[in-house]
Amino acid sequence: MKTIKFRAWNVATRVMVDLEKITPLALNMDISGIFIPKSDGLLIMQYTGLKDKNGKEIYEGDIVKEMVEFPAFIRINTFTISFDKGSFDFLGAGGDRYMMGQKEVEVIGHIYKNSELLK
Repeated sequence: MKTIKFRAWNVATRVMVDLEKITPLALNMDISGIFIPKSDGLLIMQYTGLKDKNGKEIYEGDIVKEMVEFPAFIRINTFTISFDKGSFDFLGAGGDRYMMGQKEVEVIGHIYKNSELLK
């Protein structure tokens, strides 16, 4: 069964929030599951169900890199994780979409804190 998890970027504090950890504190209750607070200041991102080559969970909005080795050189491709039309995809710099799970990648940041990695 796929694990459903969320995180949120707090626009005001510029901090990533793990909603599963903060929920019981915010509600002052002993609960299981998550409660997603509605707030204009929180940008919600869902876990894709996949992990990178180092075992780190991959979320919507993450920036990942892929190293492709050729005999004479190594090429590094950078992608953003995007959710569109019911599925998560790799979104390339030119707007090209690639299916997730077909590439071995490494999470190197996320779009809200590390947008310079996309240049």
